[in-house]
Amino acid sequence: MQIAPIIDFHTHSKREPDHIIEVISIHPGRKEPDTWHTFGYHPWWTTQLLTDTQLELLAHQYQEHPNCLGIGECGLDKLKGVELPLQEAIFYQHIELANQLKAPLIVHCVRTYDRLLLLHKRMATTPWVIHGYLRNHTLAQALLQAGFYLSVAPALQITPVFKETLTTLPLHQIFFRNR
Repeated sequence: MQIAPIIDFHTHSKREPDHIIEVISIHPGRKEPDTWHTFGYHPWWTTQLLTDTQLELLAHQYQEHPNCLGIGECGLDKLKGVELPLQEAIFYQHIELANQLKAPLIVHCVRTYDRLLLLHKRMATTPWVIHGYLRNHTLAQALLQAGFYLSVAPALQITPVFKETLTTLPLHQIFFRNR
């Protein structure tokens, strides 16, 4: 009997099991993998607006590397990183580039979902995927109705309350993370 592959939508390191297809998030300065990946400037480690050279690097990575599936992980984090107005300006740059390239956007979001929903409504022309979603049912429904996809956090982080939420999520709008 052949096992269907599991797609680990978003990880930061490569593992080797045959039955797992991984999408690795890489950032400038990290070695490009020969497997499926996304490429972006994470809000924890980006401290200034992206330069034209950095934006060209993002575009090049997405356009020239057939295994690059999208832009990101990028986004907004109220708890870590530079001040939110600067994070938002950097996030705009990612959004505009994703729209220009018609690329999916992989979004890091911590305690800024209200702002994220507004930005999505105003600016999104490509699919947006929330990385590591682990919040409540009400927010999940709002995000799904707005057109987001959810990458669900690893099983070890899933709470009993979120397990219940997970049973209500449509399979065509969710991805899983193995760890």
